[in-house]
Amino acid sequence: MPAILRNMRTRAHHATPGDDVRRAAVIVSVVLAVCAGLWNREPLDPSATLLAPAEEADLGRYVLLAGLAVLATYQTLPLQAARARMRATGWWVAGAALALAVAQTMPDGAVTGGAMVLAAAAFLGAAAGLVRDGAERRTEALTVDLVVGLGVGWSLTTAASTVAAVLADAGHPVGRTTALAVVGALGLAVVVVAHWAAARTWLAAGTGLGAAWMLGWIAVARFADVPGDETVAVAAAGIASIAFVSPWVSVLRERPVG
Repeated sequence: MPAILRNMRTRAHHATPGDDVRRAAVIVSVVLAVCAGLWNREPLDPSATLLAPAEEADLGRYVLLAGLAVLATYQTLPLQAARARMRATGWWVAGAALALAVAQTMPDGAVTGGAMVLAAAAFLGAAAGLVRDGAERRTEALTVDLVVGLGVGWSLTTAASTVAAVLADAGHPVGRTTALAVVGALGLAVVVVAHWAAARTWLAAGTGLGAAWMLGWIAVARFADVPGDETVAVAAAGIASIAFVSPWVSVLRERPVG
């Protein structure tokens, strides 16, 4: 019997009922998130706060949902059923997708903000599982690591924008100083995560890309929309560049020379 078939049979044999429950939970949660995204939710109003991105930023949400759909399909393959990586990340991915579903459907701003914070935490939990155990092939890295990385970067910045909008609705608008501090903190968070995940190239790169996308559109909104603020716009643009580049710097430093 060819080695690849023996390997497939061995892995499938070790799958447990718990693995089946986990994979089903991922599928159901992602389906709910995708349906919620298609059924609802208008993007944040660019004029809501200094941390609100331009409407075009909402495309990132659909890219993430599509990526989650691919990831959910990939983890149902027989070869993936008992993988340590899938066991370490599956429930985190399911939790992140479920939080996204709530964030996209609930009309209450506070609930939406809380759900986005939970989504960011869940994506970070999934990232931790991926850092501990590397992908076996490039396909897996692009299907799993890149998607989780996008989720980390996108959800961190979106959570900040959403919480700022909730505070504004409660009569506590975010001022320039606070906006600059948040943008700087987001950039620092991406640098830290990228350094931590540097051994997983596509996880680190996805984190930077997800954050850079949102920060870039925050910069566009501050240049073009009300409330306009060139200081915040320039800062967001600069931090977006750092968020995009820093993961690759960390990855290159992680690789041995020669």
